[in-house]
Amino acid sequence: MTDARFVMELESSDKGKFRLTTNQILLFGDRESATVYSSLDLKDITCIQIFRRSRTRRSAIWGLIGLFSAIGLWQTIPSSTSGLIAGMAVAAISLILIADYWVRPTGVRLDFQSTHGKSVGGNVTVKTENAVEFVRIVEDTKRKLLPSRLDTPYRNYPSG
Repeated sequence: MTDARFVMELESSDKGKFRLTTNQILLFGDRESATVYSSLDLKDITCIQIFRRSRTRRSAIWGLIGLFSAIGLWQTIPSSTSGLIAGMAVAAISLILIADYWVRPTGVRLDFQSTHGKSVGGNVTVKTENAVEFVRIVEDTKRKLLPSRLDTPYRNYPSG
């Protein structure tokens, strides 16, 4: 068996990274991320998927609801100054939620699935073109693997 050599690396969005070696895909995550370390042999990969990660609409919806609530608070609280302060506070939080929707970048998620049902995946911070290039290099590296006869079961052929 040959030793694994480094081929390429791709940054993950949670301060981790995907690392491609000549034999494996490795995912190193940060301490706070859900996946700290995961690996998958290239020969076991059956499917590679690239997903677009869209913006979360929940923050925009809650922001709009908050703006209407701010107007309602401002109009229904009897004291004009306390109603104005409460309405301004709710409106400020709502504007932050709406800004979060517009500022949050869309991203890409990579998933590598194996024959054993195991999958290695994570969000990446690069452009879609760079993720596709990484996947192409993974497929080329997998194609260059030498076929192994050890994976096939031993067969007792009749002699003579």
